[in-house]
Amino acid sequence: MGAWHDNYFLQLGGETATLQLNRQIITVFNLYRLVLALILLISYYYRSNTSPLGSVDPELFLRLTISYAIFNLATLLIPARLQETLNGQLYFASIILTDIVVLEMLSYASGGFSSGITPLLILPVASGSLLFGIRISTFFAAIASIALIFGEFYHFLSVPLSEEYYVQTGLLGLLLFITALGIQTVGARIREKDLINRRQAISIQALQQINEQIIQRMHAGIVVLDQEETVLHCNDAARNFLAIPKEETTALTIPAILHEQLQSWLHHPENRQVKFRLSNQSPEIQANFTYLQTGNSVNILIFLENYSELSSRAQHLKLMSLGRLTASIAHEIRNPLGAISHAAQLLSESPQLRRDETRLLGIIHTHSLRMNKIIQNVLELSRHKIADTEKIELGTWLLRFAERIKTSYKHPIQCLVVVPSEPVWIRFNPSQLEQLLTNLCDNGLRYSLKFTGEAAVTLELGVNATNALAWLDVIDDGPGVDERDEEQIFEPFYTTENSGTGLGLFICKELCEANQSQLFFQRTADGRSAFRLNFGHPDRQTI
Repeated sequence: MGAWHDNYFLQLGGETATLQLNRQIITVFNLYRLVLALILLISYYYRSNTSPLGSVDPELFLRLTISYAIFNLATLLIPARLQETLNGQLYFASIILTDIVVLEMLSYASGGFSSGITPLLILPVASGSLLFGIRISTFFAAIASIALIFGEFYHFLSVPLSEEYYVQTGLLGLLLFITALGIQTVGARIREKDLINRRQAISIQALQQINEQIIQRMHAGIVVLDQEETVLHCNDAARNFLAIPKEETTALTIPAILHEQLQSWLHHPENRQVKFRLSNQSPEIQANFTYLQTGNSVNILIFLENYSELSSRAQHLKLMSLGRLTASIAHEIRNPLGAISHAAQLLSESPQLRRDETRLLGIIHTHSLRMNKIIQNVLELSRHKIADTEKIELGTWLLRFAERIKTSYKHPIQCLVVVPSEPVWIRFNPSQLEQLLTNLCDNGLRYSLKFTGEAAVTLELGVNATNALAWLDVIDDGPGVDERDEEQIFEPFYTTENSGTGLGLFICKELCEANQSQLFFQRTADGRSAFRLNFGHPDRQTI
């Protein structure tokens, strides 16, 4: 299991947690060894007459201390890259064994156990217990104990009249074994806890990266503000909605219209925020606000959703309900309506009809046709299923559409198409696009003819420079829509003409929303009437 975790950490971070911990321990240990060598060297030069340092062999003590200091400095300064090329365990083991041998020789040169240097062997043995397993750490304790006993025995033989410290040496050897076993147990727990902490940290980091990827790929815009309304974070969808360039990463602020909605929510959080647009070319956006607790601070979280996409999701449910309703209406109304129309036709064939009776029969016939057209339009709307969209090069498609619509009228019409030189791609259902533009062009041609005496319409295609999405204007020379009617012209059964059904523009708007597009009325720079279509992204599938 330990090897599997090491490989896991190696794949994620380039190094295993065990090697990182060992390097930290050996670095601290090397620093301690260098400080110890310097202390021994300084203490030797400034020793008193009664000091045991180097009392038996001063030359051996001095040479060993200087060599020990140089060796410790070299091991402390050895580059990490060079350490990686060496065998890690052999490198660490050689340092510990060197310490045991040098400390025991310094102890001998200073008078053996009585010098007080031999207890310093506890630290190399303890470090070995942290760095290695139970067998190797016990081996270090055994080597240190043997070196203690041999050093004390050799000191007794080589130095006349020296005192015997065999009991103290044996107790110190026992202490070394206890230290090795105790530190090994504690070190195993520390190592296990460290591995768990590192594994949890990597898991948290991976989850954070996954969350960031999810947030960045969300269709909904996410914006996080601090108390000063400075943007702390926003995903790609929010940047597209708010027209924030991806290159801009510092000092981001929200648009004025969103700021107004935020202030309205702060003062009246119970009120529902209305949808808005940053410009005529941008989609309708619905903003929702909430507080976000982050530690001791409270930030503001804003959700931005494309209102047209929300409408298209609700579109399918609405059409299903409308289909069931219109099926029953058609059955209940069409039969008696057909009977009324048929009876009126039979009456109109009577040679005895007076002029006023003929006029009344004409009214019955006209309104029967109107009622039948209303039912036909509603049935046609209810039969729309989920849009089977295709990727269309709109410029070429519009040129062919203009030729088709010119040949479909008995009287001459003008249909001017203005397209950019570069291809413009959209995603739309071709038959629904045909129906949509036919309805809009019919309206434009009819009102242009009434207002100017000439049936003319212009189809102008362009691309929004901010979000690179296509737009299309259907422009006519009619009187346009009264400002009081602009909010109602897309409502079902709303019409300003006595002969109209009030379903034409409603059906057009529904077709747009079913294809993730927007339709609205505006006026051009020269005051002409225009219906603008803002298309969705050509690579986004219809939901």
